[in-house]
Amino acid sequence: MVNLYINACVDVKQAISCANNNQYDSITTPLVFPGFDREFWNEPLAKKHQIFSRADIVMTSRQWLTFVIAAVSDDIDCDSDNHNIREASERKLCQEMEFAEHVVQQGLIYVKLNGGNNINMCRIINTYTKCIIIVEVPMMDPIAVASQLRNDIDEEEATQGEDTWTWWNKFRLHSNFNVKHRLSLILPADIPTHEEILRWMGEPLEYIVVSSDIFIHNKANYPVLSVAHQEVLAMFLRRNKAKFIVKANQNDPSLRYYAEYLRHLEEKFKEHDPMDGFDDVIEIPLQPLFDNLDTYTYEIFEKDPVKYLLYQRAIEAALKDKIPEDKAANSTATVMILGAGRGPLVRSALNAAANTKRKVKIYVVEKNQNSRNTLEALWREMWPRDAVQLIFSDMREFSPPEKADIIVSELLGSFGDNELSPECLDGAQ
Repeated sequence: MVNLYINACVDVKQAISCANNNQYDSITTPLVFPGFDREFWNEPLAKKHQIFSRADIVMTSRQWLTFVIAAVSDDIDCDSDNHNIREASERKLCQEMEFAEHVVQQGLIYVKLNGGNNINMCRIINTYTKCIIIVEVPMMDPIAVASQLRNDIDEEEATQGEDTWTWWNKFRLHSNFNVKHRLSLILPADIPTHEEILRWMGEPLEYIVVSSDIFIHNKANYPVLSVAHQEVLAMFLRRNKAKFIVKANQNDPSLRYYAEYLRHLEEKFKEHDPMDGFDDVIEIPLQPLFDNLDTYTYEIFEKDPVKYLLYQRAIEAALKDKIPEDKAANSTATVMILGAGRGPLVRSALNAAANTKRKVKIYVVEKNQNSRNTLEALWREMWPRDAVQLIFSDMREFSPPEKADIIVSELLGSFGDNELSPECLDGAQ
């Protein structure tokens, strides 16, 4: 996905149309025209400046949500030492955040960090909880970079600059690691060190900002990025699945080629991750004793690419331990699958028996009656009926006709105990 950053947007519908025609999915633009210095105290100007942006009815709510990332003004400095600037900035930020939430609903709001002192700004932003906040941070301190390029000062006088990662780190600390606050990282012309890049890779990166200034032209006169920049983008695209924001003039003749080239890089470096969509956030614990799990939850369990293979290997090892090679022809191991769900552990147990050439008798215990149709169908059509027996009962109440040699269960929960696994499995044993 490629987004076009437009610093000054007079006609938002026209800007979206221009962006779409040039292969951009959406635009990022301030809701307030740059340079509009609002008055908040002196009448009658203060009353007049209450009308500070375009009407929301210029587009439908769906168009606002789909095509616009609402950016707050660049000149806001809520942490200024100057009292007047600080108070005016606070009012501007509140005004723009409220209007942004109004037009983009649960969409995206774009803010910029210009330094490490952002406590007051963070405090105000934390009061707005509807939208996802995209926080733009430079990968390297732009003042330090500019200082190093100056010819009128020596190396000792050049500004060393701040570590911009600390800007972001302070912001998220003050926002209590809010999962709705995500990072937009500016790709610099000069590549930072490998260690700096690795540190940024651990952050919740949503967008990479690419300026038209860092593109170079290849032999065919098309804009491309240097090999070093491509390597950096490859690292972020493979790890973070980041999207792009392009900062360029709307009248740039190469505008379309920037988007096409970045889409090419997305395809080139794209890797499928089976964990896509499963964010690292706090969730309500599963309670299968109280609530029967639904098919969506079972499907999530079954998508795990590693877990059931490891279960199968563990069962193979247990079968070899219980039944030595010389007794394999005449012995049968009793395996109990406690909390079978839709049967993935049964498949693991049958595969383990086939791989080790051991005979097994499997008791499949599941209390969720909604899984019964699935388990019955698998038993009729895929599983050996003489080796598999279905038991639809609470494992704590099930009285088997024989003791188990091996008990297999994935009744663990998020913390290893919140599905009452110790109580249930202890009773089953």
